[in-house]
Amino acid sequence: MKVLVVDDNTNDRLLLSRMLASKNYEVTEANNGLEALERVKVSKPDLIISDIMMPGMDGFTLLRELKKNEMTKDIPLVFYSAHFESEKDRELAVNLGASRYIVKPTQMKSLLQEIETVLREYEAGKIKYEESLIGTEEEYLKQYSERIVSKLDEKIVQLEKEIVERKRAEDGLKQALTALARSSAELEQFVHLGSRDLQQPLKTVLGNLELICQRNCGKFDKGDDELFTNTIDAVARMQKRNNDLIAYSRVGTRFETIDCNIILNCALDHLKTAIKKSGAVVTHDPLPIVSADKQQLVQLFHNLIDNSIRFKSKEQPRVHIAAVQKGNEWLFSVRDNGAGIDPLYHDRIFLISQRIYGNGSQSTGMGLAICKKIVERHGGRIWVESQLGKGSTFFFTLPAGEQP
Repeated sequence: MKVLVVDDNTNDRLLLSRMLASKNYEVTEANNGLEALERVKVSKPDLIISDIMMPGMDGFTLLRELKKNEMTKDIPLVFYSAHFESEKDRELAVNLGASRYIVKPTQMKSLLQEIETVLREYEAGKIKYEESLIGTEEEYLKQYSERIVSKLDEKIVQLEKEIVERKRAEDGLKQALTALARSSAELEQFVHLGSRDLQQPLKTVLGNLELICQRNCGKFDKGDDELFTNTIDAVARMQKRNNDLIAYSRVGTRFETIDCNIILNCALDHLKTAIKKSGAVVTHDPLPIVSADKQQLVQLFHNLIDNSIRFKSKEQPRVHIAAVQKGNEWLFSVRDNGAGIDPLYHDRIFLISQRIYGNGSQSTGMGLAICKKIVERHGGRIWVESQLGKGSTFFFTLPAGEQP
């Protein structure tokens, strides 16, 4: 048995077609009435299942055209529609000669039973062509227009309700985003102020411990010396971490046109002691002029180069900085020959407190998190490519055009 399914809703059409195909019906599909008429010319179906409201040609007009044609007037048609069904819709469908009027959604089992009943009645000769109860074209157009206009009115009312609900949801989302932004700003301010409050006490504790060690040099036994040394190291790490928290909370952005070569030189000047102590060699290609925040970009280069020097391998540290333009952005790279990073940790290293170099490192776990925040504030991305023992290359992007 051949069934033609007519529906502009792809999901509904596919669901119905698959259900019928699973029952061994030969199924063809059409998106609207015009396409359905073309399908019927090629192969006459035993049954048509059609939606009503469709672009191009709706279901009522499709049925009217089928009944006017000697070759197609006896094909049973079942309306399967969900568009604002009313008793007058059913009346028009029956008057045009529809075999059934089924309202979506209905259980597939019930729908299949209705379809099988129609086909049995058709085969048994119980469904025969009868003249339309709507005789003249004028009367048909009158009833048809009333029903379509009514459906369109109801559709417009429904759309207006959806627009109001969507606008209400959007307003709620805007309020939530505004509240979130305010909360985020308050949190950053809290972190900044709290970290600043810790600066002086940490500085005082560290200074007092160092003074005690200097005054009592050689007087402590080995265990006490080790205890003081470990405590001084712990306080120093805490102080650096606190300073990094302050830097992280200060990442607000003021754009200006800057030369990245000058920015890099500023970062290298800050790192000259670490570079000299480690014997690191830092080289770079010509770097571009970009629109960015000067202090943040110095911090970005500083942190990435410092990271490469700090986590060096047994070889002399070598760091190379380069930049190439890719479409509307600059792609920067900071490549080193250091210890490398296990790929398992590539996504985690940019999170606060994700220290992946072991307990012996002096990392606070903030440096790369600050880099990520700076790059994202500039509308860019940052990531790493690395393997253990094979060095690392940190990539980040900055827009090539001027910032708004």
